[in-house]
Amino acid sequence: MEKADKPLQRVINLRKKNKKPFAPLELLEFWKKVINVFAFCTRFKITHNDIKPSNILLTKNKAAKSKKETDINVDYIPKISDFGTSIQIGEGQQAMNSEAMYVNTIGAMTPSYASPNVIQRVPKINHYLEDVFSLGITFL
Repeated sequence: MEKADKPLQRVINLRKKNKKPFAPLELLEFWKKVINVFAFCTRFKITHNDIKPSNILLTKNKAAKSKKETDINVDYIPKISDFGTSIQIGEGQQAMNSEAMYVNTIGAMTPSYASPNVIQRVPKINHYLEDVFSLGITFL
């Protein structure tokens, strides 16, 4: 993986500091890219379990034209990092909805991006839905 230019968290902080929120269309196009990464992971039965802005890294698009550091849509390509808490659901030929998918094995997750089920240590969870919750919080 190539060296990232910055985490999404830095862009969010700069936007807040400059009081320049993201435009809805800008977010829509950017998040399509991010969601595609997680759709790819789901296809291979992988859940991340620690989705947050600092784990979404941005690499400069070589065809970028803008000089603005906070322009995420055209200038940067999102890359997901920190798969240290990720798990692959099921072994071998097990079905995606196997019992293993629902066992709460998440030990380390950033509380402000974790779902209530994870924080409350509910014994059975759907790891994919927990990632969706974290993505939703990240969108805010």
